[in-house]
Amino acid sequence: MNQGSSQQAHGYSGGAAEIDRRHSKSVEEVVTAELEFVQIVIIIVVMTVMVVVIICLLNHYKLSTWSFITRQSQARRQDHALQQ
Repeated sequence: MNQGSSQQAHGYSGGAAEIDRRHSKSVEEVVTAELEFVQIVIIIVVMTVMVVVIICLLNHYKLSTWSFITRQSQARRQDHALQQ
């Protein structure tokens, strides 16, 4: 009996090499899934930071515009009061 037929007779078909291939494939799938998750988390964090920065800039310029408008109206009132 040759070695191949004795392995098949005992239910041994592939051995450690096949198990290693299956294991390494599942490890690769897990690593790929983890990398995809990390990429998604990084994208979410970057988007959140961008939104916060945009909101802060809008609030800053809104306040600057409001104070500019307020100063202009106060100056007009003072000019108007002085002219009378």
